[in-house]
This record gives sequence, structure tokens and C-alpha cells, in this order.
Amino acid sequence: MDIQIFGKVVDSTVLALIVAVIGVIIAYLNYRKKPVSKEETSQSVRDSTGVVQQNAGGNMNIEQQTFNLTIPDKNQTPSYSLTFQNCIFNIQKLNPNELANESVLKQIRECIAKNVPEVTGALIKDTTFELSGDKLKLMNAAREKVEQYEKSTGKIVKDAGILRALGIEAYYLGKQDDAFKYFSEALSLNEEFRDIRGKAIDLNNIGGVYQDWGKPDTALEFYQKALDIDEELKDIRGKATRLNNIGGVYQQWGKPEKALEYFQKALDIAEELKNTRSKATTLNNIGSVYRDWGKPDTALEFYQKALDIDEGLKNIRGKATRLNNIGFVYRDWGKPEKALEYFQKALNIAEELKDIRGKANLFNNIGLVYQDWGKPEKALEFYQKSLDIDEELKNIRGKATRLNNIGGVYQDWGEPDTALEYFQKALDIDEELKDSRSKSTTFNNIGSVYQDWGESEKALEFYQKALDIDEELKDIRGKATLFNNIGGVYQDWRKPEKALEYFQKALDIDEGLKDIRGKATRFNNIGGVYKQWGKPEKALEYFQKALDIDEGLKDIRGKAIDLNNIGSVYQNWGKPEKALEYYQKALRLFEELKDVCNADIVRKNVEALRSSIRD
Repeated sequence: MDIQIFGKVVDSTVLALIVAVIGVIIAYLNYRKKPVSKEETSQSVRDSTGVVQQNAGGNMNIEQQTFNLTIPDKNQTPSYSLTFQNCIFNIQKLNPNELANESVLKQIRECIAKNVPEVTGALIKDTTFELSGDKLKLMNAAREKVEQYEKSTGKIVKDAGILRALGIEAYYLGKQDDAFKYFSEALSLNEEFRDIRGKAIDLNNIGGVYQDWGKPDTALEFYQKALDIDEELKDIRGKATRLNNIGGVYQQWGKPEKALEYFQKALDIAEELKNTRSKATTLNNIGSVYRDWGKPDTALEFYQKALDIDEGLKNIRGKATRLNNIGFVYRDWGKPEKALEYFQKALNIAEELKDIRGKANLFNNIGLVYQDWGKPEKALEFYQKSLDIDEELKNIRGKATRLNNIGGVYQDWGEPDTALEYFQKALDIDEELKDSRSKSTTFNNIGSVYQDWGESEKALEFYQKALDIDEELKDIRGKATLFNNIGGVYQDWRKPEKALEYFQKALDIDEGLKDIRGKATRFNNIGGVYKQWGKPEKALEYFQKALDIDEGLKDIRGKAIDLNNIGSVYQNWGKPEKALEYYQKALRLFEELKDVCNADIVRKNVEALRSSIRD
């Protein structure tokens, strides 16, 4: 049975070998499918793996102004200024049946366009822009009148722009069913009025909903239809958006070469248009592909290029995005202090912009660093801050993320009942949102709790549920994780051949994806099987392969784990001097990382070995 320490695996066989100390072998077993993190991306388009930000600015000021309410005639345009106060008051006072009046619809549409520009146009996936109380009041007033009109007449309002705006607001609030309804209604109007450009936008937006629903095939179909229209209209700006979105689907699918192909096409258009803001977005997306690919140096290079553009444009929102993503690279490298430095810089910008949603994401990311660092109390503090914001914003999708992460902390703490409670809350939200991808993650996490509990059959049941979803979603990377974890169950059951079969399946996927980091994980786990099987030469072979990769990735934490594992093999093999050499190397790296818990464990191993050598 393997015991988990800070998301890593501790082989309990070593506990039996050293009586006076806590002996460990730490491996990378991806028990937690993804500690759910937010990697931020930037501006318009569907951005690769994380958050997209639109440059919507902060909250708008409300002008204090009195006015007389007049409902315009059909061909009359509104004569009052389109402030929040005026717009909210006018919309609330409308008789719902007046939404049959074109000029009334124009009034509402112009109010939204001026005061809530974030919800106009194409869907901007996972954005962190701020919807203030006034913006929400305005959108709520518009939605209530639209719903009242549809209920009383049995017809949809004849304005695709209003319906689209309501769909985008619903999408950002995690109400995908409502978003789909509004986007579909807008699309039907575009077809009725032969608005081809509007049709492309709504096809794009529907694709975004399907992507969140875990239906990448359908998402791709809608993005492609939108792209075909852009090409027909020779709308190269729209074409760049669709190419970016299609690239995001292929990245989710674990097809980095295909993702890069589409992102490069989008980048070529941005350069042709001299659209530096779009160029920064696409450079960022390319960086995210390389990060997923286990090429952090190249990822950092592209993130830095995007950051340089944002600084030149004085685009502080974009700058926060790049700083956040650079923080993730340093987290991958096992440099928590450097990661925190960049996350803090991004957090300072979010506070300056009064970007509450952005703050929630950054609190979450800081929590991830502290969890990696073996500081669960600090991790929980930041996850809770993030959760509090999500509850305030009624961001149920974000809430599911935080509940999953809080569950992970309690699992690390050895409190499986509490962990399961939080994972179940996250699962309830996933089911409410019909979010198959997140549901797979949560099933996996629940499986890991049952595995920690020694209830391997139950663990296997949940891993299989997650695997079934990933196969339906064609989530190749997710399948690798689940094959890996199922292999861990068979290792617990002392069935090394079966464990190797599943670890090998995961490794085959990693090699197909060119996922170097994933390969290091599998090599470590295969090494653990051979160690358990009493085949030290084979164990050393695979642990050394993992070490070679981690050295290439500059992954300090990974190196420390590999060195520790090699030391444990030599210790079991009756070669204490060699074991001591590797344990000491591992200890120095854990001390460099300020990973107090693992450093203490390895230090006790070192002291015990020195004592045995003297004796």
C-alpha cells in the first residue's frame, strides 16, 4: 500500500524496513488527477488551458442625473444618456410587451453595449473580468423583461444582440443551459434575418458551451462552421478567433502539434493585421502548449514575449495574465518562492483593477504553491479566500474548483472523511453544470480517497467511471492519468504484472503526446513496481530514467524524489553507503525547496543509515 505525502506517493514497504525512522519512497503517482488550477490566458478567443481575459476595464462610474421617462415610438431613438441609472430605471419600467418595438430593443441593446461591453460579441472563455453590482443589475433587468415577454407572447425577442449578451452573462455565471438557450435563439434570428456575420459569432459561442460540456467533437464542428463563414466573408480577424478556439480544442485533446498548427495560423494573422494585442494572446497560448508538453523553457520564452507586448501596450490586465502563467512555470520547476513572487505581482494588479474574480483565481494558485510546499494550513487559507469570493459572485464553476482543492488538502492531512465531503460537494456542482470533464476529475479524486482508505475495489470503481468519461471526451491525457492510477490499485493488490500493464498504457500515451513530464511519472511508478517485486536493477533503471528527465526539466522537486527513490533501492539492496549518498543529495534539494516535512523524513533516513554504518 502506498501512502500519499503532499500529492506524492510514499511506499509503505520502506516503513517496515526502518523501525526507528519514517522511511519513504516518494513517487509521482498522479492520484489527484489535476489539483484544479487556473492558468490564465488573455483576451478574446478561446485560450488554451486556462483563463481568458478581456480588456473591459474596471467598474464604470454612475452619473447622477434626473430624467423624464419616455417610451420612444417605433422609429424614435432614445434621447437620454445611457448611464447605468437611466438604463436600469427605463428597462425596469417597461411593459414587457413593448419589447416587440424595435426602438425599445435598440434602447436595451445600446444600454448593454455602453455599460457592459464585456458581454457583447464573441464568447470569451473563462474570463476574469469583473461584473459589478451595477452591471449585474442592468443585465438582470434586461433578462427579466425578456423572460416576461417570452412568457406572455410565446415568442423570442427579435434582437440577436440582446440574446447573445444574456447568453454570455449566463455563461460567465456558470449557467451553461441558459447560455445555450440564448445563443441558440440568437442563431435562429441570424438565420431568419440572414445575418451571416452574427451567425459566425453565435456558432462560435455555441461551440464554447459544447467545449465546456465536454463535447469537443461538437465544439469543433461549430467552430469549423464559424470559420467557414469567416473565410467566405474574408473576415480575417474573425478567422483568427476561430483558429485560436480550434487550437484550444486540440490542446484539450492532447494533440499539441495540431494545437500549435492552429495557434501559428492565428499568430500569422495577428502579425499581418499588426494586431499586437491579439499577438500577445496567441503567443501566450503557444506558451501554454509547450508547458503542457513538458517544455518549460520554451513556454517561458513565449510567455515573456507576450509580457513584453503587454508592457509596451500598458495592458496591465494582460500583464497580470502573463505574470500568472510565468508563476506556473516556476511552480513546475519546483521553485515555490519564485512562483509566489509572480503570483503576488499578478494579485497586486487584480487588486488595483478591483478584479474580484481574478483575485479568486490567484488566491487559488497561491494555495497550490503552498500545498506543493507542504504547508497545508496556508494552502487552506488561500483556497478558502478563493471560495469565499466564488460564493459572493455566485460562481458555481469556480466553487467546484475550490471544493476539489480543499478536499485535496484534507486528503494530504490524512482526513479522508472530510476530503470526501468536499469532493462530493464538487461532484454535485459538476452534475448540476453537466460538466463532464470536471466530473471525471472529481470521480478520480474520490477514487484516490478510497485508495488511501485501503478500499481498492471502491477506488477502482471511481477510477473506471472517470476513465469512461475521458474515453467519451477523447481526453487522451486524462486517460493516461487514469491508467496510471488503476495501475496503482493493482500495485496495492500486489499484482505487479497487472500494475505494469496499466503503467505501460499510460507511458504509451505520454510518448504519443511527447509528454516528458508524464513520462517521468510513469518511469517512477514502474520503478516502484520493480522495487516491490524485488528486482533492484530494473528499479534503478527506471528511477534513473525519471531522474534524467527531471534534470532536463530543471524540476528540483522531481529530482529530489528520484534521488530519494534511488537511495531506497540501494538501502533495500544492502548497500548503505550508496543509499546514504543518494539520500544526502535528496536532502539538500528538499532543504533548498524549504520542504520541511519531506526534508525531515529524509534526514531521519540519513541519520539511521549513518548509525547502521557505524555499528
